[in-house]
Amino acid sequence: MVSAPITGELCIKCKGRLFCGLRKCPIYEKNYAKVNVINNLKKDFRSFTNSVFVGWGDYPNVFAGVLTPINNDSTPDNPHQWVNNRLSINDIMNYRVGLVNSRSRTHVKQSSIFKETVQLSALSSKPLNIDVSLKDKPKLSISFNQFSPPMGPTGEVVKATLIDNPSIPRVVSKVFDDYDFKASEAMVYLNKKLSEYDISKLLSAGTLGVKIERKLVPTRWAITATDDTLAKECLTRVRNYSMIDKAIVFNGSYFGNIFTVLLMPGPWSYELFEIWNPGAVYTSTQVKVSTDFEGYWGRKNYASETGGGYYASRLPVVKWLDDHKIQASVVAIRIVTPDYYMPLGVWVVRQAITNALESKTEFNDLKLAKQYVQQLTNFDLRRSRLASNTQSRLNKFF
Repeated sequence: MVSAPITGELCIKCKGRLFCGLRKCPIYEKNYAKVNVINNLKKDFRSFTNSVFVGWGDYPNVFAGVLTPINNDSTPDNPHQWVNNRLSINDIMNYRVGLVNSRSRTHVKQSSIFKETVQLSALSSKPLNIDVSLKDKPKLSISFNQFSPPMGPTGEVVKATLIDNPSIPRVVSKVFDDYDFKASEAMVYLNKKLSEYDISKLLSAGTLGVKIERKLVPTRWAITATDDTLAKECLTRVRNYSMIDKAIVFNGSYFGNIFTVLLMPGPWSYELFEIWNPGAVYTSTQVKVSTDFEGYWGRKNYASETGGGYYASRLPVVKWLDDHKIQASVVAIRIVTPDYYMPLGVWVVRQAITNALESKTEFNDLKLAKQYVQQLTNFDLRRSRLASNTQSRLNKFF
């Protein structure tokens, strides 16, 4: 084992011997995924649209594309169904790597036939058959990031023709056809019927908002914007609820992401700690801890330390408070273990904390609740500005 961060030089020296401390080699895992697609890549093919993707490089001149399965894999491109179908990390990775990103460079506000194809693919509730012609054979350049699931082969579109007519749900048609519907209001309206993933896809494809403001939104930005917008809308109610009169601890996990959440009496505030253990993705042999915080009125800047995970974890907590019509100060602790060896996107964070919120332990003594949290996490809560600053406002609690 070495303590150096993962670099190209280290990977060349390592050659899969796990000098990085990970349980499995990401380079090898990518190659395993390639095996099933290398012989099936073509310039011209017929498939069906399974999702859309908008890049962020060189914004506002971005790559926008439709994702189509190479082997006619009927797996839905929806994290909720991945969870329901109990797909593994490798299942999801192999599925996503098997999607061709047929893309074209475009300005986010520029109209084009292909941009319309991207939008119709996002609007439709079912996959659409499509004929695709690419400039060259798709390139096997697999990418990973913390926001979205892995990306597979990419190719520049010459022509893409939808064969089917889209099936657009009524709730989606309403916000798409209403050019006076602000994007934030449309997202809140859609959340009554659609998942966060579906909403972020619509936002990314430029189908939401006032007519003159509609534009493509990079997928990673759209995901965080959706989480942030929906949470802020819930908070307009949560801030007016009565404060919780007990301490509650939640604990649960998903794909090696363990969440412990502490609810304490007090006005709304939120603090997230992320603890990355040796062997987890992005780490080597050292524990890494990052944190972000917001007070009663929220944040004015981006949560740069914990990134998209901050917004993805905050949303389920705020929804839980809204559903139970209570207000609380919240400390969330995410422990990332070696079982999470491949980045799959912030939807994993959202699912992990959602799982945690299904199992709770109540305490009439805050001190006991803190002790329980420290027992679960081995984390010193004195590092928390919220958990270490509760005595002055808890007279009513005891």
